[in-house]
Amino acid sequence: MIEHALVELAGTASRVVHLSSADDARWSGVVGLAAGEAFEQAAGARTDLLLLRGAVTDGAGARLQLGDFASGRAARILRGGPAGATLLVYREAPCPGAVAGPTMILVRNGHLPATRARA
Repeated sequence: MIEHALVELAGTASRVVHLSSADDARWSGVVGLAAGEAFEQAAGARTDLLLLRGAVTDGAGARLQLGDFASGRAARILRGGPAGATLLVYREAPCPGAVAGPTMILVRNGHLPATRARA
């Protein structure tokens, strides 16, 4: 089955558009954050983020900007940048016996920031 939805991304008002059931073990949605507003990621659940608009920062000093993809299992609080932010979020419930990975994996401009693109 192919599903589709129209999601209005304009504006900076706080909102969540659920693309799956809110209590689904594999939840996805679009999260709009106003400037300085917080979005909390729970520890243990794998959370993948794609920044669609604006910028966000976390308590550890990491800054995500337009087009960045981040994935991790650690608890984090992300805050909307000066113009707010819009995130596509996928969250998968923790699995019993899951091995803890890195705090966060960040992909910027199609590659890991610590690596160089090959010519």
